[in-house]
Amino acid sequence: MLEYAILKSFIYSKDLYTKYNKYINISYIKTNYKELYKIYNTILYIYTKHINKVSITKEELESVYITNYPVLKESDRRELSGLLDRIFATEVNESILETVLQSHRTRSLA
Repeated sequence: MLEYAILKSFIYSKDLYTKYNKYINISYIKTNYKELYKIYNTILYIYTKHINKVSITKEELESVYITNYPVLKESDRRELSGLLDRIFATEVNESILETVLQSHRTRSLA
């Protein structure tokens, strides 16, 4: 899933996040992928709150997510853990992903 690859790249690289995040259609993500939207928000929160942070670990992401969305039931936590496992397990071809992100940027600026 492309969204997983983009999220994983943003998690591992604040530079990529900073360069391309503004070109991602967040309203589309919010409408169609509510949990991914919350993860995007959590990444934004971490990078904004911790300016010197250049990447995020799975444990950091999960703990901040749970802190920001505290009404989670145990089933929600299991679902979140599974989702994060899938995101972190996603294979990412950096050059292809960079091309895709550049395409999002170009469309956004058109």
